[in-house]
Amino acid sequence: MRKLGVCCAVVLNLALVQTAFSGEAPTRLDMATINKAISKCLDFVRSKADPVFSKGFDAYYNPATGRVENNAALIGDKESLSRFNKCMAEQGIPLK
Repeated sequence: MRKLGVCCAVVLNLALVQTAFSGEAPTRLDMATINKAISKCLDFVRSKADPVFSKGFDAYYNPATGRVENNAALIGDKESLSRFNKCMAEQGIPLK
């Protein structure tokens, strides 16, 4: 009987995860929330990190891919990107 309960819990969790990450494009309100979080996190990164590297750091929401894109390409961008990702997680915006 216990195995049946565990099995049902696993199936239910999988169904909830699939619903949460269905890949559907966010609504306009969601996009506004995402863009607001991106703006807040960019301000945070630019105020805290090394000005040489953080001033050029940028990110945006790409509705075609459903992802938050950034221009971090160099090793020096690693700290800015890490701070940005942490800030976005704190805002409740998962980065895929």
